Amino acid sequence: MRLRTLVPTIPADLVSAFESCGIKTDTDLLFFDGSNLELLAKLPRGLVSCAGELEKYVSLVAGRASAPGIRGDEELEVALRKQRENAFLELSSGVGELDELVGGFGGGRVFEISGEQESGKTAFALQISLRLLIAHPDTSVLWVDTCGDFSVGRTARVASELGAENVSDVLERLQVALALSIEDAQALVSDLRERADVAEGPRVRCVVIDSITPLLAPSLSNISAQGHATMTTFMQDLRDFARTHYFTFLVRLFFYDLGRFHCTPDPIIFVPPWV
Repeated sequence: MRLRTLVPTIPADLVSAFESCGIKTDTDLLFFDGSNLELLAKLPRGLVSCAGELEKYVSLVAGRASAPGIRGDEELEVALRKQRENAFLELSSGVGELDELVGGFGGGRVFEISGEQESGKTAFALQISLRLLIAHPDTSVLWVDTCGDFSVGRTARVASELGAENVSDVLERLQVALALSIEDAQALVSDLRERADVAEGPRVRCVVIDSITPLLAPSLSNISAQGHATMTTFMQDLRDFARTHYFTFLVRLFFYDLGRFHCTPDPIIFVPPWV
């Protein structure tokens, strides 16, 4: 968390002074390599009156950075309530045998949809999303477009073919967001996490990332582990989010990336080129 986001809880001039010392985040401040007296000596004279006042601001930052305490029984009750509320949301691919094989496409899981180029991966994810929107008017779907090629016309045609009585309503509940970097995708997921329990309007129950390859591929290499760490963390975050809030994530990736990107024990759906 950047200290700048804590203004005015922390005075803006103090944050600027911290930044001039190379302290820009809560981690930088809380794990400063030195005592509060040493940190005080680095600050402009008169900005903070004493070490005790500095300790007060450090404590404020620590409080904002700490997760609130939650009782285990309360957390369990919340999880069970969410599961009961969303148990009826059985997402279907329209292929009964496949639905039976994977136990349906609901249930708080991350499904990785893999296949060769032009094999129908996007169409497959679109089918699942539109079937959910048509069957449950109180739900919405977040479609994360990483290539800028989402087609509204195609989506409208598919919705009509699936029997949607009000195609415009279905399209309104299909939220499309452009993400051109892994940071963009992380920000979208973070924002969605904050709004997950908001009761106003149709609630997002399914998230499609189409596709994850452009987001992660540039950071992967054989000489650095940073890209692989980012990939693993992101995919595990999706899985934790899916389980906590009973969401379904549909993640599209190319077949040749399957070995690099698969980081969860949830199902992989391989779409062969002849589908």
